[in-house]
Amino acid sequence: MTCAIQHVKESEVLKVNQFVREAISKSFSFPLTEKNFRDLENFKERYISNNRNGFFAAFDYNNEIVGTIAFVQYDNRITSLKNKYDLNVTCEIVRCYVREDKRREGIGTLLFDKVKDAAKNCNYTTLYLHSHKCLPGGIDFWLAKGFNRVLDEQDEYETVHMELNIG
Repeated sequence: MTCAIQHVKESEVLKVNQFVREAISKSFSFPLTEKNFRDLENFKERYISNNRNGFFAAFDYNNEIVGTIAFVQYDNRITSLKNKYDLNVTCEIVRCYVREDKRREGIGTLLFDKVKDAAKNCNYTTLYLHSHKCLPGGIDFWLAKGFNRVLDEQDEYETVHMELNIG
């Protein structure tokens, strides 16, 4: 699969929002609230104007989005991990989705490599993320990329917290 991975531009925000919302609706087995979409509603401020954050999309030869990934400065929001991370050097990987018919073609790896390089360029040394056991292939993908399990909450959402040191 040949695709172009690039920073999302302001002119692409609506298209990216649509892709992410569709991916979420297909992926999650539990309902999400509007709180789960605030970053998308404030996309420009969160991802384009903030130089500590970034959002990437993979585009195929038809200029269709086939995957996304983003990173944001970690904000200590996870109660069970309160004060575990140095907020100046820790970012959170978010919004990683690959279109279902394009999985297992290396797009996720290309997206991850791009976001990891961007995080390093922003002087982050720790990548944090959480995934859910209900997301097909998610946990295994992150483990294959070198992430370590930090906490398996075994909650109703089957949340698994993971980290990777890139410093």
